[in-house]
Amino acid sequence: MSKDILLNIIENYKEQYKLYEQMLNLAKEQTSLLDADKLGLELHDILQDRAAIMSRITTFIQSNKLQQEDLKLNLNLESFNIKQLENNENLEDVPVLKDLLALIGDILIKINDSDKVNESIIRVNLRKRLSSDNPTKVTDIYKDSMDKYNPSADN
Repeated sequence: MSKDILLNIIENYKEQYKLYEQMLNLAKEQTSLLDADKLGLELHDILQDRAAIMSRITTFIQSNKLQQEDLKLNLNLESFNIKQLENNENLEDVPVLKDLLALIGDILIKINDSDKVNESIIRVNLRKRLSSDNPTKVTDIYKDSMDKYNPSADN
């Protein structure tokens, strides 16, 4: 039974990884649009897609936490971590999980780096607009667009 739970956890992480790949691709597309100063519908669609993917990832994470708790109880573990799982000889798939978690860690770093680049481009473009003839209008437009494109913002 513990083996089955571990396999379910691994499959869950594989699905998360696929979603993180999509997220990275969208972050790169976002960079291209921002570099070209294209702030229209296409950028809006990318931001919406990223939000939808994040929602799906959150669902996988919640499901995975429950399975991890089940595995902890099944194996009488203090916590769910690779070291404790490696100590259990009945779980030969732990190296697969370990490698998968490393891949997820790597892709999360890439997504984070890409998002930092995107944020930097936005700041530069905003500064350019703020130095234009009508900075108040630009600031208002920016605030409105951020409210529209960031569904998780507390307004």
